[in-house]
Amino acid sequence: APRGWRFRPEPGSVSQGGFVASVAGSRSGGTTFCGEGGATLSAVAFPREEGGSYLRITLDRDRRSSYCTAAGTPRPHETADDVPFPELRPPARATVRPRGSGSSSSEGRVTERSSAALVEGSLGAAALAAHYTGEMRRAGWSMAEPVAGEAAALATGSLRDARGRSWRAVLTAVSRSADELDLTLRVLRLEDEES
Repeated sequence: APRGWRFRPEPGSVSQGGFVASVAGSRSGGTTFCGEGGATLSAVAFPREEGGSYLRITLDRDRRSSYCTAAGTPRPHETADDVPFPELRPPARATVRPRGSGSSSSEGRVTERSSAALVEGSLGAAALAAHYTGEMRRAGWSMAEPVAGEAAALATGSLRDARGRSWRAVLTAVSRSADELDLTLRVLRLEDEES
């Protein structure tokens, strides 16, 4: 760990969820450290299409949103792993390249998690959305049938997790060209449960 910082252990054996790559070398990893006064230092690696990786380093000194206590040790809090974000397998006739993921939190509660991917293949937006709607259903989500136009498709769903929290999913597939599509999944926390 960097001097003056303590490693914040990540929850073990929890699936990262999101779009599973159909090509090697598409995983990213991250590490978080706690510092004095509740500061949080995180480093995350993202793959580059040209090869290699980008490294994003973030320093957050805001105690209200910090993963750490003022004493510099990890405190119990929700993480992105607390979001019911399923692992989604690629369709057989496509190559999926994850393009990043993220999460948002407020006052120690995770409010949103998202994942994006580039899909190469002859599947159209409607077929791609139908495939991932099926993947979401297999993971326990109640999903509406996708609504599709000529170049885009959208599917929404809902889930109440084991802790009684309600979630909404929004899945989109948008054609970039004849053989490339942008794919995104957002999982949003609904505010119907007690704090």
